Amino acid sequence: MPFTLVQPDAGNPRYRLDGVFPEPEVEATLGTTYWKQGPHWIGFDEGFSESVVVRAYFDPAEYREQQRGFGADPAAFRYVGYLQCAQFTFLGTPITPAAFGGRVADRQPYVFDRTQKYFVDLVDPANARACNIPVPLYAFNSLLTDGDVRSIDDLYAPHSHGALWASDPDFRYSEAAVLTAEVPPGLLTPDAVGDCLTPDNLVLALPVTPAQLAHAEPYQLALRSLATTALPGDDAPWLPDLVREEVAAQVVGRFVLLTLPDDEDLGDTLVIYSRPGFEDDSEVCVHVLSEYDMAELVARTGNEALWRIKEHLDPYDLGLAVDGLAPPPQVRGARGLLAPPFAFPPETYPLELTYWMCAVGVRGRGTATRGSTKLLSAVRWSALYRYDDDRGRLVFGAVRPPRWVDDFDVPAALRRYDQAKREAPTGAGFDTGNFTLAALKRDRFGAGPKPVYG
Repeated sequence: MPFTLVQPDAGNPRYRLDGVFPEPEVEATLGTTYWKQGPHWIGFDEGFSESVVVRAYFDPAEYREQQRGFGADPAAFRYVGYLQCAQFTFLGTPITPAAFGGRVADRQPYVFDRTQKYFVDLVDPANARACNIPVPLYAFNSLLTDGDVRSIDDLYAPHSHGALWASDPDFRYSEAAVLTAEVPPGLLTPDAVGDCLTPDNLVLALPVTPAQLAHAEPYQLALRSLATTALPGDDAPWLPDLVREEVAAQVVGRFVLLTLPDDEDLGDTLVIYSRPGFEDDSEVCVHVLSEYDMAELVARTGNEALWRIKEHLDPYDLGLAVDGLAPPPQVRGARGLLAPPFAFPPETYPLELTYWMCAVGVRGRGTATRGSTKLLSAVRWSALYRYDDDRGRLVFGAVRPPRWVDDFDVPAALRRYDQAKREAPTGAGFDTGNFTLAALKRDRFGAGPKPVYG
């Protein structure tokens, strides 16, 4: 039975799918914008300006019907899940994630093509090895966060990063292979945010219980308190009438940043997170950064990224200072500290982050081997970046919609994943915030930059 699209309504402003999960109380959310490509439903949710949440649903029944005997039968595999890979290009030339920087730089161990610089999007190799993830399907990231996931069979039900589709109807709790991913397009890192937080800008340390955190995000608990309870030394609540459509929001690792409305775009930014408190309880902390603090925090992140990209590409002598791009200055101080090495025409997108979402069938229980996995179907989409010369930032400005692709080098991705696991040092290799926080129970905040789709 094909899935049915459910339109947004007053009670739920996101598109949804019926027919994915047997339990009516479990929603198959798409997002605020969606596309359908063959057996794939792809939805984008930009309630936060960053990170954007992407959800994908692969319908094996529709795939089988469309192929009519020409493709592999999903029932021939033990399970089907999404493998997600990505690639950065600058002016059409592939670059490594380390050259871009930000929160995707640590995917460097997963680069598996010297020319195209493709990389696997998954938790770091050390955690992958510790969690005994056999195949780098995105749903396995749930092993980091969901305490009830102890085996592959547990992932046939929906979890924080999606679900696997089981060929055996007795185990099938989802009629689709599902991916839920947080796409972190920016260059701001958790370490940079943490460095700005001091006792002087801490305005609230709210004691909360595990039960409260299980039903609401820290930022929701903080806003509730700021709307109803006065801060020490004040006579009235600080934010009793906050309109969420006027707030700009972003997630950076474990931090939620909410920029308050201001007529001159000089509003303060709340930095909200939770930390261990007394005994079993926790604290929700709220720090306040001024507009000037935020400007300093993000200043030159784009310029620094462009210099990393230039230094990465220079050995190849690709002649990038052409076609409307200004040549780099003779020294970094020629136009000020870390002046950009290129000048871009307005409203152009020199940098592109492309994702491949590959529905992969897996036959065996253990590590993927030759012949045990097969690409069934894939789509790709791109996040496009423009350069903000005034603030020195690379801004996620547009989305190139999902399109079906007929092939992708899944075996090379699997080989690189296995090698990275073997070579990983003991202990966590990089920040796992993008994987552990993808399932935030998010409100829709209306302000701040939103990508253009199309």
